[in-house]
Amino acid sequence: MKKGQDSGINLFAGFSAAMASQDKSLYYSPESPYSETQYYELKNLIEKCAKKSQNTKTKALNKISEICESTKDFTLFIDLLPSWIFLFGKMIRYDMDKTVREGAFRVQALFFSKFKRNFVNYIQEIFTPLWLGRNDPCKEVAEMAKKAFSTAFPENKHVMVVEKCIEKYIKEVIPILNKELQESEELMERLMSCALLGIKDALVMSENVRQHCRVFLEQPKVWGFVEVAYRPLVRCAGLMCFDEFLGQGMISQDLLNVAVPTIFALIGEKNRLIQQVLWDKIIVSIMEKFPRFSTCVNVAKILSELAACASRAASGAGPSFYLAIVKVLSLIEKEKLQDKKSIESILSGIIKGLSSEEGSFHGTYALNAFYEVLLYLYYKVVNNKAFLETHFIDPVILYLNVNSKINATSYLLSVPKLLTQTLSFLESKDQFPDITKPITEILLKNLSDKTEATIYFIEDFSKNTQENHEKSKTLVCHILTSCYGQMSIELEGKLGFANQASIGKITIEDLGDVKNKLPFYSKLSQLLSNYAEPDAKIYDWWVKANNFSYPQELLLLLSQVLFVHPELWLRSVIFSLSDINSLIILMPENFENQLVKVTKTEDFVGVMKDILNRLESTDSLQILGKVSICLQRLVRKDMVLMDNLRESINRIIENLLGVLGMKNSVSENILNLSFAKIFELFSILHKKLDNTSAVLLGQYLAYHGYKTKLNDLWEVCKEIPIETLLPIINTCQTILKDQLLSSENWSSLIPIAKKLVSISHQPQQTIESFFTAEIFNNFYTCPNVWVLFDHLVIQTSIKILSSLEQNPWFLTKVLGFSLVPCINSNILLYSSLQKYVNSTCNPLINTKVQAHDLSFIENLLKELTQVSKSYKSFRAIQIKYLKIILQNDQDSSTWDQNELLSLFTFCMNNIQEDSEYTVLICDVVSIFKSVLSKDNYNQTLEKWRNLAFETYSEVPIRIYSACIPDDDLSSLPQDIQCLEKLIDQGLRPTDLSLALSIVRRGGFDQIPQLEKIELLVISILLEGNEVHEVLPYIQRLLSSPERLFNKDHLFELIINLPLHTKNLTPPQLLEISETFTRIFSIADENTDEESLYKILSEITSVNMSKSVYALLEYVYRQVEITRTRFQPIPEFASKLLSYVPNVQSEVMEGKTFSYILTWMLLIEKYRMEKYHRESKKEPLSEFMVCFKDLLENTPEIVTVFLTTLMGYLHDESELDSEFNVAWTDVLNEDSCAKLCCLAMFKFLSTFPSLGRNWWLGCDRFLSNSVQKIVKKLISPTILLQEIRNIENRQVEWKEKNLSIETSKAARNITAVFSKSEFTVQVSLQIPTDYPLSPPEPTVTKKVKISEDKVRRWLLSMVQLLQQENSSLLELLLAWKEHVERGLDGIEDCYICYYLVHPTDKSLPNLPCQVCQNKFHKLCIQKWFSSSHNATCPLCRNPFRS
Repeated sequence: MKKGQDSGINLFAGFSAAMASQDKSLYYSPESPYSETQYYELKNLIEKCAKKSQNTKTKALNKISEICESTKDFTLFIDLLPSWIFLFGKMIRYDMDKTVREGAFRVQALFFSKFKRNFVNYIQEIFTPLWLGRNDPCKEVAEMAKKAFSTAFPENKHVMVVEKCIEKYIKEVIPILNKELQESEELMERLMSCALLGIKDALVMSENVRQHCRVFLEQPKVWGFVEVAYRPLVRCAGLMCFDEFLGQGMISQDLLNVAVPTIFALIGEKNRLIQQVLWDKIIVSIMEKFPRFSTCVNVAKILSELAACASRAASGAGPSFYLAIVKVLSLIEKEKLQDKKSIESILSGIIKGLSSEEGSFHGTYALNAFYEVLLYLYYKVVNNKAFLETHFIDPVILYLNVNSKINATSYLLSVPKLLTQTLSFLESKDQFPDITKPITEILLKNLSDKTEATIYFIEDFSKNTQENHEKSKTLVCHILTSCYGQMSIELEGKLGFANQASIGKITIEDLGDVKNKLPFYSKLSQLLSNYAEPDAKIYDWWVKANNFSYPQELLLLLSQVLFVHPELWLRSVIFSLSDINSLIILMPENFENQLVKVTKTEDFVGVMKDILNRLESTDSLQILGKVSICLQRLVRKDMVLMDNLRESINRIIENLLGVLGMKNSVSENILNLSFAKIFELFSILHKKLDNTSAVLLGQYLAYHGYKTKLNDLWEVCKEIPIETLLPIINTCQTILKDQLLSSENWSSLIPIAKKLVSISHQPQQTIESFFTAEIFNNFYTCPNVWVLFDHLVIQTSIKILSSLEQNPWFLTKVLGFSLVPCINSNILLYSSLQKYVNSTCNPLINTKVQAHDLSFIENLLKELTQVSKSYKSFRAIQIKYLKIILQNDQDSSTWDQNELLSLFTFCMNNIQEDSEYTVLICDVVSIFKSVLSKDNYNQTLEKWRNLAFETYSEVPIRIYSACIPDDDLSSLPQDIQCLEKLIDQGLRPTDLSLALSIVRRGGFDQIPQLEKIELLVISILLEGNEVHEVLPYIQRLLSSPERLFNKDHLFELIINLPLHTKNLTPPQLLEISETFTRIFSIADENTDEESLYKILSEITSVNMSKSVYALLEYVYRQVEITRTRFQPIPEFASKLLSYVPNVQSEVMEGKTFSYILTWMLLIEKYRMEKYHRESKKEPLSEFMVCFKDLLENTPEIVTVFLTTLMGYLHDESELDSEFNVAWTDVLNEDSCAKLCCLAMFKFLSTFPSLGRNWWLGCDRFLSNSVQKIVKKLISPTILLQEIRNIENRQVEWKEKNLSIETSKAARNITAVFSKSEFTVQVSLQIPTDYPLSPPEPTVTKKVKISEDKVRRWLLSMVQLLQQENSSLLELLLAWKEHVERGLDGIEDCYICYYLVHPTDKSLPNLPCQVCQNKFHKLCIQKWFSSSHNATCPLCRNPFRS
C-alpha cells in the first residue's frame, strides 16, 4: 500500500454496486431486522481490524467469531460484507503479525461455513488473499487459509474458480513481483514468495490457466527471481515455480539456453533452503530435459562446485544432493569426466563432508553416494583406473578412526558392507581393483593401537564377502593371515613367551594390554579358521601360562582362543586333568560348535571318565563342586556321547547311595560328602536320564528330597519326558509310603510328598495313593495326617472327589476333623479344613442326597457309626450329617417314606451292635421323628414300647424314651410305673432319659423317689463320668427353678464341671456351655465370679467362653451386686488383663477371644456399678477403685488391649452397638472386627481420658488408623449415646437449676446455669474424633460474674474434659457444682484446680496457716509424696493445719 493512502471508511464503498447513500455498510437503515446497537457494535469491531495495534485486531477478530457462532440470523453480517472483504484483503496482504492473519482466515472460514452463497458477487475480490494465504510462510496461517478455501469451494470446483480468477490474480501480483509497492523488505519477501508459489499451484489446474501464466516466461522472467538480489524465500519460491514450468513442458530450448546458466550458478550457493530446493529435482530435471546443457555452462566449474557442495555436507540439501550427484555425473559427457583432479576433489569432498556434524547426520546417504560415484567412474568412465583404487579405502580410514565398536545407529557401520558390495560387483564384471596392499597396510597400521575397530571391521568385511567371489575371499584371507600373524607376534612378546629368558616376567602394563587384546585375537582366530588353519601357538601359550602360574583371568582369555582350535583344546584338557582350576576354565560355558568334532568321540569319553573318577575319589567339597561344573558344562550342552558315560555315572551313584544307607557305620563327614556327590552327579545328568538313573533319582529324592539344595532337581523332573518321569515317581512314592507308616516324624516327609505331587503328570492319583486306611489309622491322635492332607489336597486345590466318594472311611474322617483334639490347637489348619469341608465334602453329600444314592448314604452312615464307637466325640458329626441327609431342616424331604424307613432300620441296626453306644439312639430317633409320617412313627413307637416294658434293658428304654412325643399323655402312667421299677432295680444313668420324657410331658410331680434321681445327678456331676447322660435332664429342669433341689449346690457343681472334669470332648464342652445358658434363672449376687473367670482363663473353647460371658453379663446387668463393695478385681480376671495376645494369625485364637471378653465384662461391671452407686449417692466400691487405679497406674495393659483390638480392625469394619457376643465367629474376619469395634466403643465411652492418653502415645501410622476408625464409627455413636443420656436424665439436671440443649448435627452441647441474679453459659463443641480429642469449652454468656472467675471456671472445665473418665453430663454436673461453690465463696484447690475432688467428691478443707489457701486432703498428700517436702505449694512455708 502506498504511503499516505487513507484507510478511512469512505473507501469501503468501492465494493458495493449501490450508491454510497444506499450502502448499508456505511449507514444504519431503520428497516433492518437488527437493532442499531447490534449494527454499530459489529461495524466498530470490523473497523478495529484496521487499527495498528495487533492486540486490538486479535481481540476484534475473536469477538466477531463469537458473535457469528452465537447468532442464527446473519443478515447483519451480510450487510457489512463489503467492509469486511476490504479489510480482510488488507490484513492478509499487509499485516506482519501471523496471529492476525490466522485469525482473519479463521473468521473468513466461519463466514464461508455460515453464509458462503452471499460471497458470490465478491469472488474476484476474495480470491487473491485466499490464494496468497495458502502459501504463507507461517504453517498455521497456511493451514487456516487452505481450510477457508476448501470451505468456500468444493474440490471439484477448484479448477473453475482458478480459471475465473487467475487473470485478476496475475494483474494484482505483477506489481508485487515488480516491487512497485513501497513496503518493508520482510513484507515484500512474504508477498513475493506467496505470489510465486500461487502461480506454481495454478499451473497444475488447466491449460487455460497455464496460458495466462505464460506472461512469467517473458516479463518478469520466473528464473530471474533466483538471483542473489532477491531474498531467500523469494529465490526458493522462484526455483519451485521454475521447476513447475519445466515440469509442465512450458519452457522451450531457447528459454533454457537463457535460464540454465542462472540455475546452475546456484550450485555454489551456500543458502540451505536454496540448495534443498535445487537438488530436490531441478538440477536433474534440467539435465534430462536439456541434454545440451553442457554447451551453456562450464562443466569444470560445475564439478568444482559439486566438490565444494559435498565438502559442506551438501550445504543443507541433505539426502537430495547425495541421491542426485551420481545422476548428475551420469548426464555429463564422459570425456569431460576424465580430469583426475576434479574427480578426486568430488570424492574427497564427500569424505570431508562426512566429518562435519551435518554430514554425519546424512552419513548413510553420503557413503552410498561415495561408492556409487566411485563405482560409476571406475567401471564406466575413467580410463586410467589406478588413481581411483586408493579411494576405495577412504571410508575405511574413517571407520578405523573410531577406536571402539561402532554404534548400531552409526552410518560407519555400513562401510564394510558397501565396500564388499562394490568389490563383488566389480569382480562380477571382471574389473576387481588391486586394493590388497593399501587396505592390508592400513589395517596392520591400526591393528596395534586401534585393535577393537580394526577387528570389528575385518569381521564385518569377511561376513559380507560372498562365497562365490574368489578374489574377494582371497583378499579377506590375505587380510586375516597378515593381521593374525602380526597380532600373534605382538601377544607372544607381551606374554613373555618370545624367548626363554623372559618367560614368567610379564609386566602389569603388558598383562593389561594382553587381557584387552586376547578376546580380539580369539575372534580373529575364529574368522581365519573359516579360510585356513592358522599357525596357532596357543597350546604352547596355555602350557607355559599354567606352568608359570599366570592369572586365571588370562587363562580364561586363552581358553576362548583354544575353543577355535578343537585339537589344541583337547590337548590342553588332557594336560590340565591334574589341575582342576585350569580344567574348569577350559570347559565352555556355552555351546561351542567347533569343539563337537572332538568331544563327540569315543576317545573323549575316556577323558570324561577320568574326570568322573576324580569326582568319585575326591574328599573335598570345593574340588567336588569344580569337577561337577566341568562335567555339567559339557553334558548339559550336549557336547559329549552320553551312553557310555551315563553307565559310569549310574554305577557311582548306586555305590554312593549304599554309603548313605550305612548311617550308623560311617562318619557324618562321609555321609555329607556322599550326599553332595550324588547331587552333583544328578546335576551333571540333568535331563539326560535313563531308566536306571530315574530309579536311582527316585530313591535319592524319597530320602533327601526335603532339603532345599535339591529344589533344582525337583524342577528338572518337571521338564523330563513322562516315560523317564514314571520310574522316579513310582520309586519315590513306594519308599515314601513305607516311611509314612514306619516313622512318627513327618516334618521331612510332607515336603517330599508335596514336591512329588508337583512333578506328577497325574497329581490326583499320586495324592490318593498317600491317603490309605493304614496311613489314616492314627488320624485322631496324629496331627501329621492332617498336615499332609492340608499340604497335598487343600493347598494344591487338586480335586480328589472320586477318592472321597469311593472311600466312605476317608470322607467320614475328613467330616469329623473339628472333633480331633490335635487339630483344635492349630487354628490355621482348622480354618483350612473347615473351608474344604464346606466347599467340597458338603456339596458332594448334597449331590448324593439329591440323586437318592442309598448305597453311598448307607456306607457313609455305617462308617460314621463305626467311628463313633471308637471316638465318642464323633457322635455329634453323625447326628449333624444324619440331619443333612434327611433334610430335616427343610419344609419337605426329598426321600419317600419307604426310603426313610429303610434308613431308619439301617441306623438302628448299626447303633444296636454295641449297647455302650446306644446314647446316639435318642438323637437319631428325634431326627427321624421329624421326617417320618405319623403312622410309620406310631408303629415304631409301639414296637419299642413293647420291647422296653418286657426287658427293661438300657437300649429299648433309651429308644422308647426318645420316641415318646411331648404331647403323648396317654402312656404317662405306664411310663411312671416303668421308671419306678427301674428305680427299684437300681437306677442307671441311661434311665434318666425316661425321667426326662416324663418331665417334658408335665409329670414332674408324679416322679417317684425324686431324691434318688437327685442323688444320681449329683454323683454323676461330682465324678464327671457319663455327664452327657445327665446334662439334658438338668437343662430341662432348669426351666422350672421353683421345683429344683438345692439350686446353689447344683449351680456350683455345673460351674465347676468344666474345671474338674478331665478330657472333655468338644461335644461335651458344647453340651456344658448349653447348660450354662440355662442357669440364668438361678443366678444371683452370690454367683461365683472367680470360678467363671477361671473357666475363661483355662478353657479355650469358644462356645464355653460365650456362655460364661452371657452368664456374667446377665449377672452384672440384672442383679444389683452389693457384696462387691469390699471385693477387688477377681484374681483370674486380673491374670487375663495382663495377658499379651498374638494377633499375627489370620483368625482369632481362643485365649485372645477370652481376653477380649474379660475386658468387656469388667468394663460392663464398672459401668453398672457406677450407675447403681451414683443413683444411690454411694461412694465407689472396692472393685471400681481397684479397676480404675489399675488402668491409670499400669497404662501398658491399656496399650496392649487397645492395640490388640486395632489388630483386627480395618477400613471396612462396622460398629453395631447391638452386636451379640454369641454371634462372633472367630474364624471370620468381619465377625472378629465387629466384636473388637464394640469393645473399643465400650472402652472409649467409659474411659475417654485413658483412651486419649493411649492414642497420643501411638506412632504416626497407628495413630492415623485409630483416628480414622474413631471418626467413622465410634465418635458418632458416643455422641448419640451422650445426647440420649442427657435427655433421659433431664429430671436430674433440671432440678439443679441447669438447662442443657444438644445438637447432633452441629455436634454441640450448651449448658446454662442460673442462680439468683448470676448466669453463666458454657458451650461444648464436640470434635469429630471425640474422645481422642477433648471437647472445646467456651463461656458465651455471663451476668454479674468477674472475668477472673470466668477464666478459672473455664480452666476447671478444660481440666475436667481432659482428665476425667466420665460422661459429658457428669462433667457438666461436676462443673456446675464447682461454679456453685465458687459463687458461695469457696475457692478452688490450688493443686488440682478443682473445687470438688474428682475421686472422693470432697471440698478443699485443709488451709495453710500462713497463706490461708485451702487444699484437698488427697491433693496435699500427693504433693508431700512427690516433692519429698512438707511445705505449702504456694508460700513454701512448713505446712501446718
